[in-house]
Amino acid sequence: MPAVLHASVPMLLEDHVNDLFQSSEMAQVRNLHCQTSGSEVVLRGCVSSFDIKVLAQHMAQSACGMRSIANEIVVRADTLR
Repeated sequence: MPAVLHASVPMLLEDHVNDLFQSSEMAQVRNLHCQTSGSEVVLRGCVSSFDIKVLAQHMAQSACGMRSIANEIVVRADTLR
C-alpha cells in the first residue's frame, strides 16, 4: 500500500533541499533554488557549468529519494563563479 504524504511534507522537502544548497561550499550552488508543488520538485537558477548543474541535481536527489526532479537550472558561461 503506498504511503500517503501529508500536505506539509513537500514544504519540508523544499526547505531541506534549499538548506542543502545554502550550506554548500560552492557560491553558485548557494544561489540555486528548489520549489515543490505537490509531488513535483523543480530546481532553478543559473550556473557556469554542466557539472555544477548535475551536482545540484545529485544534492537534491539525495534529499528527495526516488522523486522525479525537474532540473531547470540554466548553464551560462557568463555566470559568476
